Amino acid sequence: MEKKYSAENFFTTMQENMKNSMGSAPAMSAFDMKAAMEMQRKNMQAMTDINQTVMNGWQELARRQAEMMAQVRTNCVQTFVYMHFF
Repeated sequence: MEKKYSAENFFTTMQENMKNSMGSAPAMSAFDMKAAMEMQRKNMQAMTDINQTVMNGWQELARRQAEMMAQVRTNCVQTFVYMHFF
């Protein structure tokens, strides 16, 4: 007898093969939603802490650049005054 191939037959065969191969596997435990939510909360807290650290670094960089530009401006003015009057 010739075996007919169809999508339904293919998927039924695949399901049976999966059941047979998983038969000896240990049963999976139930999904712990509370633990998953706690893990996600910790991930979000870690991301918030990292972002805060990065923003603090950018603010410090901007502050330092502003100080350097103010010093350059002061030096330029002093040089101009010195060259103009002496």
